[in-house]
Amino acid sequence: MFRPAGSRAAASAAFFVALAAGIACQREDASVPARDLDGRPNAVVLVTIDTVRADHTSLGGYDKPTTPFLGALARDGVNFTRTYATSSFTPLSMASLVTGAEAVTLGLGDAYFDAQSQTAVQPVLSESFTTLAETLQAHGFLTIGAASNRHLAADLGFAQGFDHYYESAAFQRASALNRIAKSLLKDALGDAYATAWRQQPLFLWVHYFDPHDPYYRRPGWPLPGQPAPDPRRIRQLAGKSYGDLERELEDPAPETLEALRSLYDGEIHDTDQRFQELWEHLGFDDDTLVIFTSDHGEEFLEHGGLGHAKGLYEEVVRVPLMIRWPAKLPRGRVVHATASILDVYPTLAELLDLAAPEGLSGRSLVPLFDTPDWPSPRPILLELDRQKEDWLAWVEGDHKVIRRVQPDPWVGSFDLAADPGETRNLADVEPDRTAAALAGLAAARAALPSPPAGQRYLDISDEQTIDALKAMGYVVE
Repeated sequence: MFRPAGSRAAASAAFFVALAAGIACQREDASVPARDLDGRPNAVVLVTIDTVRADHTSLGGYDKPTTPFLGALARDGVNFTRTYATSSFTPLSMASLVTGAEAVTLGLGDAYFDAQSQTAVQPVLSESFTTLAETLQAHGFLTIGAASNRHLAADLGFAQGFDHYYESAAFQRASALNRIAKSLLKDALGDAYATAWRQQPLFLWVHYFDPHDPYYRRPGWPLPGQPAPDPRRIRQLAGKSYGDLERELEDPAPETLEALRSLYDGEIHDTDQRFQELWEHLGFDDDTLVIFTSDHGEEFLEHGGLGHAKGLYEEVVRVPLMIRWPAKLPRGRVVHATASILDVYPTLAELLDLAAPEGLSGRSLVPLFDTPDWPSPRPILLELDRQKEDWLAWVEGDHKVIRRVQPDPWVGSFDLAADPGETRNLADVEPDRTAAALAGLAAARAALPSPPAGQRYLDISDEQTIDALKAMGYVVE
């Protein structure tokens, strides 16, 4: 049976006694060996890639090689093939990941445009939550965060617990984000940062944005030997925002959707390669604990829409999840049991023997390293709480019920085993089962704590940022 190694008491003493001296020595002499971290990994690396649906990755069985590096890492780790984000909207899902709280308890939602002040007004993540970074920081980790999504900026509350954080979290390409991450490491550790990080426990979070729209053509994609879409359609679609793409796809030809998916796949592949470059530059190895996941997926007209943050169908809420630490964890383990990005926080707490805050909504995934499924049912609550899109969903086993509150109230009930594409609504065919699922959803929400009191809001006045948020549908007017 799997047992996480190390004890909190023994590790903490070693962390704090050697922290300052170890960093100083490493700056002067890059040949200084890594410290003994008492059974813990030399680093914890959380890599989240925006807008990656699970079935467009090798981890999710995709037939196109979009994630060769992350797929190779997964083959030496534990791959969870049925993982849900808590929402299809970045602020909700990423806040759930870093706080361990269900989306409904966060108090977050749309930014809206205030015509009088000409600002975008956006809710801020409350300081009442104890973030994953704060927990790791309290146990001696040097915490560094580089996120390239404006929703994850420091002024929106996402820098809580980070010693060094990319303050603006502007929409950056993956290559630029790598430079930012290196700069933050250099600020913390000096010129020898590429080896100095080994002298103390490190937590590094990088959030890449690239697969999000607009999709740009990436050199070298498709790979040699792969089918190539119509280059004319690629040129017409590349670089366009959702609004423009929706007009292009009012009556889409098959080759148009093929070209659009290829652009999206190329963005995922390029990000995979850029993360490989960062990994190799820093010399991460088998004693590095890496977690890879995403904030949500992407729809390509499967249910009549394009993009995300407009519903809770599988294509926008199923995301990859991989945990790799070959020095301590099983290699090549594939887990089909239901998981959530909420589970990352309690899983890391157990693996690292940390005192995590009480009341985390997720479950530690450690038991699934030994067993095929949860010993008790594991339902999943999903929520999209926006001013013009209000959806709820409840997944229990292979049954999923979706309740759209607005626009146009509607209920959908689906058998995911027989109908993974959610094409056959069984709400009228199985009314009792549907009603029971809706009751379970309502009871689960009612049992959760209310959002924190005294919600703070940020006024965003930068016109370029506001225009970018509007183009992506993130500012409601």
